[in-house]
Amino acid sequence: MSFVSEFLRIGTSRERAVQVGIVKPRGGRIGSGLCRAVLCLLFCCPIHLWGVLLSPALVWGSDDYELAETLVVDDKPSETEAQLKDSSAFVTVIEIDEFRDRLTTVPELLQQSVGVNVRSFGGLGAFTTVSIRGSSSEQVTILLDGVPLNRAKTGSVNLSNIPVENVERIEVYRGVSPLRFRSSSIGGVINIVTRPIGEEASNHGKLSYGSFDTWMVNGGRTATWRRLGYLVSGTYHRSAGNFSYVDDNGTRINTEDDELVERKNNAFDSFDVLGKASFEPSETIRIEAVNNLFYKDEGVPGLGSIQAENSNLKTLQNLFHLRAEKTGLGAPSLNAECSLYFVVENTRLRDPHSEIGIGVQDNENQSLAWGVDGYFSYFFGNRQLLSLLLSYQGERFDARDEASLEMLEADPQRRDTYQAGIEDEISLWRNRILLCPQVLYTYLVHDFGRKIPFWGTEFAGQPDRGFLSGKMGVKVCLQGGLVLKGNASRYFRAPNLSELFGDRGYIVGNPNLTPEEGVNWDAGLSFSPSPADLPSFLPVSGFSLEVIYFSLVANDLIVYEQTSQRTVMARNLSDAEIRGVETSWSLTLADHVRLSGNFTYQDAENTSHLPQYRGKRLPARPEKDLFNQVEVYNRFGKLFYQWTLIEGNYLDAYNTEWVPSRSIHNLGLSVYPLESIALTFEVKNLTGDQVSDALGFPLPGRAYFGTCAVTF
Repeated sequence: MSFVSEFLRIGTSRERAVQVGIVKPRGGRIGSGLCRAVLCLLFCCPIHLWGVLLSPALVWGSDDYELAETLVVDDKPSETEAQLKDSSAFVTVIEIDEFRDRLTTVPELLQQSVGVNVRSFGGLGAFTTVSIRGSSSEQVTILLDGVPLNRAKTGSVNLSNIPVENVERIEVYRGVSPLRFRSSSIGGVINIVTRPIGEEASNHGKLSYGSFDTWMVNGGRTATWRRLGYLVSGTYHRSAGNFSYVDDNGTRINTEDDELVERKNNAFDSFDVLGKASFEPSETIRIEAVNNLFYKDEGVPGLGSIQAENSNLKTLQNLFHLRAEKTGLGAPSLNAECSLYFVVENTRLRDPHSEIGIGVQDNENQSLAWGVDGYFSYFFGNRQLLSLLLSYQGERFDARDEASLEMLEADPQRRDTYQAGIEDEISLWRNRILLCPQVLYTYLVHDFGRKIPFWGTEFAGQPDRGFLSGKMGVKVCLQGGLVLKGNASRYFRAPNLSELFGDRGYIVGNPNLTPEEGVNWDAGLSFSPSPADLPSFLPVSGFSLEVIYFSLVANDLIVYEQTSQRTVMARNLSDAEIRGVETSWSLTLADHVRLSGNFTYQDAENTSHLPQYRGKRLPARPEKDLFNQVEVYNRFGKLFYQWTLIEGNYLDAYNTEWVPSRSIHNLGLSVYPLESIALTFEVKNLTGDQVSDALGFPLPGRAYFGTCAVTF
């Protein structure tokens, strides 16, 4: 078997899997000069000089080799690795089929992944962000089918607005990511892949109901006729969100005035419709169009001690994506993928009684994003894969405050991003060693106008800038399912529009911000023996273990600093060093019991030159995070138990607001009366632990949910 077919071959069944071994580095000051020199050497040398620079015995060795298989969280083979490609990166792949019969969300599934921390501002349906390896939410790129969801306005993505019912899998790249994602994010990349068009006609439906008057209805159909295919899937989700919590009345030290109250104005209704159409005019060409429409109407309850009963937020987003793939473009080994996308998002925030911001608010904001990408890959023989990326993305943000005639004159802001990158994957020593260098150049062009929205001050503008990021990844396949990987990379993040210009609420703009920069590196060892190598006297049908060390050094971090009782401003205040260890495991016994879990330790230290920050822990980065899951299953059903333990952490940069550790227990039972029907009852947060993720925003306690899922 050639290197290409082996390299793109999908890994294993879920019984042998939990985490994927895919790593991409991000460099920085770890010897940035040396890193650049190595990258220049890799790309300036003619491709075929590898046969001279390296021994022919290494590059053109015989085909008698082994490759460690990629590990995926799924029971059955999938096409995941063929699409991931970058075998040096550490990545977790969450296959949603595992959770189709439950009421779950994208944030809940991400929280169960190693190295990932989710922050919720109010529970089900509330604004929810994600952090990877101690990053901020702005430092994580979120993609939907490869289309970036991070907007220039805020940088953060509300993960609660992505219904998991229309998702096929979630790819979580920790630290680095493949070139095709055109990202140099500090934390990593999360690519959410929606349901594919099926080769055979099928229908699906799902109904869930539970605590806080929560409803979820999903249904859809997919079919293929000759060279045409289509998929339609819709989801309706609503909840009253009226959970009970202890209100401290704004006096956290004095417990005598604490009382049990009900969360007000926390209801939401959302609709999501996913449509796909595909056409294959020939065996080498495939064209697919995707449209995703999302609408949400929700209350904005504000702080737990000062509830806002009249504020409201409405969100309307439409994403259109057209993608064309061609194999054998002019040459049998040359493949091309081109895509065009357009995203429009409108939000309307109303606060008629000035309950959540400064003064009466009636803000109508519109974000437009559009882009075109070209991704080309070429196979040199069967030992080298070279990829080229050309990308353009434009964004425009218009802010309109209906409550202030003065703000109607604010200038729109626009940012254009041009990118070009190259990536190489080189196999050596009978494919036991894989080198993965990458270089990505990003050039930002700004047109922000002269009048800052919301606060009405004049603005001289920001200069256009270019950034060079890159990585070097190595994968070494040892004997007996043992794999060693390592990466180093350089990254950057430009400030978003909220940090630069603020909003009408409590953020004051700071147009003088400079981009964050830094480097990260990681190294890890994974062990996943084949069933034949496992002891025959033990009832073990699958086992995997992975241990990773990571380090991140960030410069000019952008953090929000309190400027008054009700306002904050973003500033380049600090540097940071984040170090940690990620461990994940999976064990399958007798094909009926599965034990899996992960543990993350991270030391996130603020290394700012300012004495009030130096030496303190970065807020909302728990030092220890443990997840364990036990499943007992057969063809009639499944009993599952999950335990999440998150150590206490600080919620502010001064390390004065401390939240204790939390221990969350989930328990559920799924029954399969027919092959096409699943009935599930589950209890979430069994012990009713209500520790907050964000200061002043309570979370719900114990909740019960029932689900009926049908496929035919």
